[in-house]
Amino acid sequence: MKRFFVTLILTVAIIGSLYAANEVTVSTFLKVSKDNFELTRSVSNLRRDKFGDSSDSAIQNIGTNAHEQLVISADVATNGWAYFRNVNTNVDYNVDVGVQDSNSAFIAFMRLEPGDTAVMRLTPVQDFYAKGVTSVTNTGINVSVNLDYWVNED
Repeated sequence: MKRFFVTLILTVAIIGSLYAANEVTVSTFLKVSKDNFELTRSVSNLRRDKFGDSSDSAIQNIGTNAHEQLVISADVATNGWAYFRNVNTNVDYNVDVGVQDSNSAFIAFMRLEPGDTAVMRLTPVQDFYAKGVTSVTNTGINVSVNLDYWVNED
């Protein structure tokens, strides 16, 4: 059996100061190794300004029946850097994060398997949605996934 290893380390630090620039620091590391193939990408200490003062975080229970809007506080007027994590440990429970088109159809741009994390800069004024995805069928139970997210005002 061939083994496939992916190492992903994502770190975001928000350092608050009213007068300093570069309040956001992002460091990422991704390494993929399989057989004789290995590829690594990393960025260390990417520094960005944070103009707003607000942020919002939650662990939202996301159902698998339909996509639902992520509840981000109105205090976060302009989306900025965000952190996402699927906090489920059961291998059957993934979560897709995405947007909704003009016909209210869900368009996923990211899938998080259990324990996966992602850090990204969000589009400024956009609502975001999530949908639980599972391989468990015909259980008669409403399945849901817990998504941890933290959105910072840009």
